[in-house]
Amino acid sequence: MAHDWDSLIWAESAELAMLYNGISDADFDHATLCEGWKVRDVAGHMLVGHTTPMPKMLGMLMKYRFNVPRGSFELSKAYAADHTPAQLRAAWSDVAKNRTRKGITKVISNKPRPRKKMKQ
Repeated sequence: MAHDWDSLIWAESAELAMLYNGISDADFDHATLCEGWKVRDVAGHMLVGHTTPMPKMLGMLMKYRFNVPRGSFELSKAYAADHTPAQLRAAWSDVAKNRTRKGITKVISNKPRPRKKMKQ
């Protein structure tokens, strides 16, 4: 069965917006399963990827010598720290509603990659 990956991504984005709208401000400072990441940081990570135009993103990553994991971690946390939970909710709701893909999310494929066979 063929999937409409774009529709699935935006349906998940809408569900995430509903989740963010259903949690308290304090919940945004709750730790996630990812070490060092709070809920707000995950929101910041997705918002940076969806809203930062690629030329600006490249300039921001230059500061980290294109160490994407480090840059992503620090830029996500900075974005999250600069925005209140209400602002994070509103921004993600806007992304989901308007299907915003300005930055890195434009170049990352929506389709799952085939799994590699593990050597036995």
